[in-house]
Amino acid sequence: MGTTTAVFNLPAVLITIAVTALLLVGISESATVNAVIVVIKVAIVLVVIGAGALFIVPEYWHPFIPPNTGTFGEYGWSGILRGAGVIFFAYIGFDAVSTTARTPAAAANVKHHTTFKHKATVTEAPSLLPDNYYQVKRNLI
Repeated sequence: MGTTTAVFNLPAVLITIAVTALLLVGISESATVNAVIVVIKVAIVLVVIGAGALFIVPEYWHPFIPPNTGTFGEYGWSGILRGAGVIFFAYIGFDAVSTTARTPAAAANVKHHTTFKHKATVTEAPSLLPDNYYQVKRNLI
């Protein structure tokens, strides 16, 4: 293993500060920037899909869904449902927090804080698990 010389990720810190400053400036400016970013992201996705279409090998589609290993949630349809459930509840929770944050009279202050806290929790919580979490969990069952 190589040694790590970085103490922290400077670009990530700068982007976080820029996004926080944008949220503090106001909703209308944030909405404009958000619209521009969405257009850029959709364009990038379409370019990747178009470029990836050139490398499709239909022989690799069989089996399209790998058979279940015998444990619920590992491959097969139960694995698909497990993954979909995790994503669904994470983002439904985010939507609920955003909607709830809009209700109070002081929505401008409350919304930014609740949205940031919930997004940080949903995004970062899985990264706090040890690398072998699922292997350890499987051995305990």
